[in-house]
Amino acid sequence: MKIGVVKIFKKWRKLSVMVGYQTPKRPSFFQYLILNAIANYPDKNASLKDILQQELQLQDLRIYQECLKDLIEKEEIIEINTQTSFNYLSASYNKTDWIDSAIGIFHISPAGLETLEKGFLIGKNQQKEIAIEFLIDDFSGEIIIAPPQLALIATVKDEQLTITSPTVAKINSNDLLNVLETVKLSGQSLFNFNKDTIFNSLRIGKEHLTTSQSDFDLGLYTVPGYEVVEVNLTLTTFKDLKMHVNNLQIQNLIDSNQQLREKITTIFINTINFDLKQDFTLSNRQIPASAFETDYYQDPRMINPMLVNAKIVIVNNDLLKEEKLLAQKYYHLNNFNCLILVNNDKKTTLTDLSGSLPIFRFATNDFNLAKEFLILFANYKQQSEVYNFQKLDLITYNKNLTLVNKYQDDYGAGIYKTISKQLMEQSKYLISKWEELADQKQDDLILTFIYLLDLLNDSEEAMLGFIKIVVGSDYSNKVGFLQSWQEKTKAFQQKPNYQNLIHSALLNLLEQMATTSSNIIEAYRILSQQNILPAKEILAILQKYYNKNNVSLEELLELSAQCDPLVLEKIWNQNLFHVLNKVLFALSVDNIEQYFNKYRQPSGDVQLLNYLYSFTADYLKYFGEMNRRDINNIQRYWPTIWSFVNVIIERFSHFETSFDLSLQLLHALSKLEYKFRTIKYENMFNSEAKFQEYLDAGTWGRAALYLANLLEEKLDHILKNKMQGVKYLNEKLFILKKEGSKEQAKRIIDLYEELKLYLYCDQGRNEVVPAKNRDLINKWYQEIKEVFK
Repeated sequence: MKIGVVKIFKKWRKLSVMVGYQTPKRPSFFQYLILNAIANYPDKNASLKDILQQELQLQDLRIYQECLKDLIEKEEIIEINTQTSFNYLSASYNKTDWIDSAIGIFHISPAGLETLEKGFLIGKNQQKEIAIEFLIDDFSGEIIIAPPQLALIATVKDEQLTITSPTVAKINSNDLLNVLETVKLSGQSLFNFNKDTIFNSLRIGKEHLTTSQSDFDLGLYTVPGYEVVEVNLTLTTFKDLKMHVNNLQIQNLIDSNQQLREKITTIFINTINFDLKQDFTLSNRQIPASAFETDYYQDPRMINPMLVNAKIVIVNNDLLKEEKLLAQKYYHLNNFNCLILVNNDKKTTLTDLSGSLPIFRFATNDFNLAKEFLILFANYKQQSEVYNFQKLDLITYNKNLTLVNKYQDDYGAGIYKTISKQLMEQSKYLISKWEELADQKQDDLILTFIYLLDLLNDSEEAMLGFIKIVVGSDYSNKVGFLQSWQEKTKAFQQKPNYQNLIHSALLNLLEQMATTSSNIIEAYRILSQQNILPAKEILAILQKYYNKNNVSLEELLELSAQCDPLVLEKIWNQNLFHVLNKVLFALSVDNIEQYFNKYRQPSGDVQLLNYLYSFTADYLKYFGEMNRRDINNIQRYWPTIWSFVNVIIERFSHFETSFDLSLQLLHALSKLEYKFRTIKYENMFNSEAKFQEYLDAGTWGRAALYLANLLEEKLDHILKNKMQGVKYLNEKLFILKKEGSKEQAKRIIDLYEELKLYLYCDQGRNEVVPAKNRDLINKWYQEIKEVFK
């Protein structure tokens, strides 16, 4: 059984070297020809120009001239040989270009010639340097280039745990070059090396190393670095310590060195003892050895449960203080869903419950625990593991060690059952007094227990059960209480669904309260209180219990004046509760004014509502004026009224009942028209003989009205049984548009539009030239005959 870890430090030596290298490139044809001529042409007094012209019969040498210049001045592959240039001075004297100089003054290095034979170029300006850190292992003599995954530390506090080799490996330049060659050929280098890279210099500081140098003193150039190696300590059956390292070299060293093993053991024991004295409280209570398992010993600071899916951890603060537990980050608490601290002197707050690891605190007298423990792990199957301190004698080392061991299952399970049982009893007691605690603003205690119970059981049953109790109670402020809990549980990361549960309960509770309301206004006020429900849900509930038959127009107008903009928009744009039908019916029966005087236009960006209110306001205004026999305003603004009607009918088009709504609107408008006619054209006689008299007498309005009546008379014969109680011409024309021939309907409607303007608006007539009025009316008369023949 693993009982702990000791970190030891393997010493490496770091050697930082500036490595000079070149990566050859392939020459062009021209470069290869020039270099080959300089290296191999026997007559060194000949110029490159002579060779190209005489041997290769080339005359245009401009490209060769530039190429030679680049090889000398830019690439620096060709050098000027200072030792031999004097011999060829006469052949090169007074030459203006390199191509005219004797090739004997040029020099190509042996390395350059060697790479040229392989088909590559190498020059001075291709020389690069890179800093490379070598690591030297004195144990094995191995040299490596420091890998990224090996993080060395610069210093070690405890020198006695540093592992060093008794001998120091010696190296030379060739050793470093061999490592570089191996890295190059592996193809896995972190550097820009490839298989053709040439390493040609090594430099440490200002000192250049040569391949002829023998082994050099590493102490002058290296600095130490330390690799952290974890030694895992396990306990054998015979209570001896076994040490395991994931490094065969160090493992062999530990196995063969008794002094090192004792050093590691001493460090481990001293460290545990120090931490136990600082952070833990060792109990004097004697616990029989039979209470413990035989081979579950662990480091008290690093207990890892054997229990499958352990999600709950309970810590006894008598033995490990809360601040020490959290500050030292013992036991990898992030892996758990719930931390319970018993024998704690603090109170649990909602802030403690708000993180990913909710922390619950309980005082000494909250649980009657007969058995002592340090830490308890549990899962959602009510299974548990309990650990406590137990001393151990290490006979081999003549030392004793305080570890923790796991209680026998039957001994430890009783602790968890006791805690669970007492938590349940306390929660039942608190829930029985929930109304009293709610009035005293102490209901956070109930919430704490409910959250804990649901975490222990991996469920939401405790919360669901309590919500049912609240909803079914006679408590006066159930809504406010549930709303406060919805706000408090927002931060409960382990139970995010609490939000949905409480919201659903609020929805049902408010809906239940709304069903007992006397009307839709009261129902809306209940549902919209404290902004608990979104407008969409409020409207859904209203539609569930109210319809066109149990909601009046007055209630809908009052609701519109106070409801949420979304509710307002849905009611009017979707004709909910038949609000549009009710408004139009009120217009038709002349009682709309009493509602509009009482309920002003609601504020909201609902175009249909705005148009309808504007039309109704004008309608009432002009009706009032005509009751005083004043028709001047309506004659001026009749086109405006009709524009409202056309827009509203267009807005009706997406309703299933758009046809009926449009007829109702036109019916109301026709009443206004009829009122106007009776005032303006009183004592009107409708016959063809009278029509001729009206024309002769120049009473154009009555002549036009005769045509409108004639149009309606002929229209009745076309529609016959399709009108079913429709009274006025506007409605009949609308039916014709929907039911009749499209071409005929269009001609008739266009004709009536002209007649309408002439009938109701003075500006539609020509008062200066009477004959033009006669011609226009006769034209309409002929058109009526034509369209109805």
